[in-house]
Amino acid sequence: MGIQRTAFAARREALGFTQETFARPLKVELSTVGRWERGTLTPHPWRRPRIAELLQVTLVELDVLLNPAEAKPVARPPSATRREVMVDAALATGGIAVGHVLDTRSEEPLRYQMDHGFAAAELARVAAEKAEDTFGLAAAAYQRACALLRTSSEKDSAQTKDAEEVAVSAATALRGQDPQSVTWRGALTLIASVIAARRADDAEASERLDHADELAQWLGVDGNIGWTAFGPSNVLIHRTSVAVTLNDPRGTLATAEQLDISALSAGLNGRQAQFHLDSAWAHTQLAEDSQAVIHLLETERVAPELVRSNPNARSLIADLLARERRQQGPALRGLALRAGVAV
Repeated sequence: MGIQRTAFAARREALGFTQETFARPLKVELSTVGRWERGTLTPHPWRRPRIAELLQVTLVELDVLLNPAEAKPVARPPSATRREVMVDAALATGGIAVGHVLDTRSEEPLRYQMDHGFAAAELARVAAEKAEDTFGLAAAAYQRACALLRTSSEKDSAQTKDAEEVAVSAATALRGQDPQSVTWRGALTLIASVIAARRADDAEASERLDHADELAQWLGVDGNIGWTAFGPSNVLIHRTSVAVTLNDPRGTLATAEQLDISALSAGLNGRQAQFHLDSAWAHTQLAEDSQAVIHLLETERVAPELVRSNPNARSLIADLLARERRQQGPALRGLALRAGVAV
């Protein structure tokens, strides 16, 4: 009996793939994906780069997903891995800030998230040091910052400060003007901007966003070096994230209007879904319920698992349902039923 790869499965679902749609670009049978996730079969090495690309992870991170037994064992409830993946998706894609997404009432999931995230980051760091890979070290620093950030619940917590120091230091260390250096410096600067917003430092957050925008404009395209998706569009997505973090619904929508979400690569489901979820939050705050429902339906279309598993999405649906006007949002009740919010 193999070891269940629940984090692998949750990552696939968080990006909007069913087993069937994930199998298709890999040219394997649906049952093969099922066997990978049940742990009864392991993907061949030559197939892993494409799997990593679809899951938007590095090969080192994919190795952690495929070998969960090598991570430090920690007692945890069954939903911990799924929660970790959803929070990581929010952080990595510039979605709703971790403070809005993460339910911090349970200490065990947080402990698991910290240990698992640190284990993956440490594996990435060690591998990058052995290979003398500057950009691998940058990726490991980004992952460590995310692990620290998703385990912190207070604006001035020690984990938040450590996450900020890791991100800023790693970004500063990248001096090159080549596309890879610019990409990783930009990605790290974006996560640092979200952290500044969590501290309610809107000036610092804005300055970092502007710097990231300069780097993105220099790059000139929405690239995907290191599966970061860094580019002008990603900066705008992070601007919406920062506006959400600062509880600024009008600022969120003003930024969202500048972004052509349809121009993003079809594979960037998580980023598209978080854009719609951020927009739904903003419209809900402004009592623009019809628009909020439209964006939630788009979130469901792009990444159904996000709507079912993300506490923030479910909370938005519940709020809208509580003040429902059927003539304005006739699709809301069906959405609530599918998300498990209404019975």
